[in-house]
Amino acid sequence: MSPSDPWHHSKPWFDRALAYARAAGWWYRKAGGSGHIHGTAFCQPPDDRARACKYIVFSTGDGGESAAREFERLVRRCPHNTGVVVGVVAEAAAQLGKVEALCRGAEALLERSAYEQDAAALFDRAEQLLTEAGDAASEVDELLTAAFDMEEEARAAGAAAEESLGEAATPLRDPGQLLELADESALQVKASLKQETESGEVRDLKRRVREIRTTIRSLRARLHQ
Repeated sequence: MSPSDPWHHSKPWFDRALAYARAAGWWYRKAGGSGHIHGTAFCQPPDDRARACKYIVFSTGDGGESAAREFERLVRRCPHNTGVVVGVVAEAAAQLGKVEALCRGAEALLERSAYEQDAAALFDRAEQLLTEAGDAASEVDELLTAAFDMEEEARAAGAAAEESLGEAATPLRDPGQLLELADESALQVKASLKQETESGEVRDLKRRVREIRTTIRSLRARLHQ
């Protein structure tokens, strides 16, 4: 299937990734039958695939959204189709993917901070009990166990933040700055779509912009809690 053919996937995140690849000049070989593989995308036409970047797209499975983001990163970093001009809609979809990654990163950082604060409070309470009464050993053990669990949750949230912010390709690690960048980028996407012909894809992008700006407002409310 050439870049001029319509490619579709039952999962919306892969449908967006395929649209982005098609706009960047990629080709697609649809798999036959009803197996787990949906098809294979190539950055070059069928007669020139010895040096082509390629990506196998699955029909179903866990981690589909992460796989779709990985596919979009491969398309962006492909060294072969550098002269191809990506359409406004496809570029808006890619930019919105970064905005969503920024928000995931900011949310994970806020969660890490909350877990760290809860852990510190539990450690303080355990220390206070040890000072006040020597017979509170069982309660102290419970507090310490809960505090260590909170620390583990904080580490997991930090790792999730690094993964999302790596996808967004940003050095920022302050939640407020991340949300400011996300909101600015979302507004840019919104503006870029104003002159685009209305279609299912454009409507979907506009819906995602509205949803992500609602998420940004919600996360901003948590900044000073």
